Formats: sequence, structure tokens, C-alpha cells
Amino acid sequence: MTTLQLDTIDGSLIITLKRGKANAIDPVMVQEIRECLVMYADDPSVQGLLITGNTSFFSAGVDLPTVCSLSEIKQRSFWRDFIMMAAELLIFPKPVISAISGYSPAGGCIIACCSDFRYMARHPKFQIGLNEIAVGIAPRASILDLYASCIPRKLAYQYLLQGKLISGEEAERIGLVDALIDPSELTEYSIKNLKKLQQLPQNAFKRTKTSMRQELFDKLTRTIDHDLDALMQQIFSDECRTIMKAIIDKLTSK
Repeated sequence: MTTLQLDTIDGSLIITLKRGKANAIDPVMVQEIRECLVMYADDPSVQGLLITGNTSFFSAGVDLPTVCSLSEIKQRSFWRDFIMMAAELLIFPKPVISAISGYSPAGGCIIACCSDFRYMARHPKFQIGLNEIAVGIAPRASILDLYASCIPRKLAYQYLLQGKLISGEEAERIGLVDALIDPSELTEYSIKNLKKLQQLPQNAFKRTKTSMRQELFDKLTRTIDHDLDALMQQIFSDECRTIMKAIIDKLTSK
């Protein structure tokens, strides 16, 4: 693995996102996460997943400079893989906890939303949310459904329309994260709670999780080709290309 660090602690697989300072999501990271989900779904030595990042960023979302440099065909392939990664994480048959170690907008927030529980490092500057509209991308209806599985639907709708990022305190208040934890205790706290889930009857856990999440999985995947057509039209529109160029220029000038 080149973008992930894998560690095992008492049956828990710790997946640490490790791609530069911001853990921006590129095609390799997406493929490696998907590989992990396949490898460990039926591995009896792994009874749960913990996903975390570094001390400043859980993940800053999609690596726009990298993805936008790809051809249209390869961009479409990336977004298909990203959607499938989220869907596969959503119904991973074992407990999944995100230890949100830092800033977590857009794609980082999607990974967290696909987890069963979300614990976030307490810090006045860390924010989380789905702000895709800020770069000219209209979130799919299924992304609203995913967001609304974590927070009240009205708020999910309004926040998506605003491209709103929120503080950890607000995220905890509305249920987007389940607890705010001191950064030095985040991993230990998350592993402790993951072990509690692992002690439940796992066949019953798997069946319960699958039955409750199958409909959302279907919404994410059923119209994927139609949704990708619309997404590609957006990404290559004049509006979106202008916005993304400005963002990329700002990122690459730092």
C-alpha cells in the first residue's frame, strides 16, 4: 500500500490515510481502500475497521489537481471507483469506525458518513461537511440520502445547498459525529468502542447492518452510469472548469 498504513490491534484493522499533509484522495487511494475492503471482508483475523488520518487532516477530499489532470475517460473511471468505494464501505459486513483526526470536507466527509460511528478530534479549527457545490459540482440525490442517514434530512438538504462546512461542536450537536474526543485520546477511544462492537454476535451484526443499509447502497449504485453522465457534464462545463482552475491555481501556488 502506498497511500495507506495498515496496522492490526487485537482483531481491529487500523487504516491510516497517509498521502501527504492533506490526505487528498487520488485514484490510487481509492483503489487501495477498495482492495482492503475486499481483502478483509471475509478474513476471520479482522473483526472491525478503524479509519483515521493525521493530526491535521482526516482527508481534505478529492485531489483536484491530480484528478483534473486526467483525461475525461480516466476522470469518469475515477469517479465511478470513488462512488463504488463509498458504497462498498457503507455495507462492509463488519463494524467500521472513523476516527476523524482533523479537517474533513467533501470526500473525507463521505468516507466518514459511510462508517457506523464517527468520533472527531476536538479542535477549534477542524471542520467537516459536504461542500461540493463550492467547486461547481451538484451533489447527487443519493448523496443527500447518505448525508441524511447521519443528520436530519432538512439540515442535510440546506447544508448541501450552501456547501456548508461546520465545526466539530456543531457536528456533534446535529449527530454528524458521535463524540468529540481529545486528539491525544482519539485512537484509543475509537479502538475501545470498536472492540465493544466486535463483541456482539457478528452474524446478527452483519445481517442487521446489511438490511438497514441495502436501500442506500442501491441508491448509490443503481443509476451510477446516468449520474456519471451528469457529473461529467458538470465537471467539463465552463462554470466548473473556471472554479476548479482558480482552486487548483491557489493550491499549487502554496
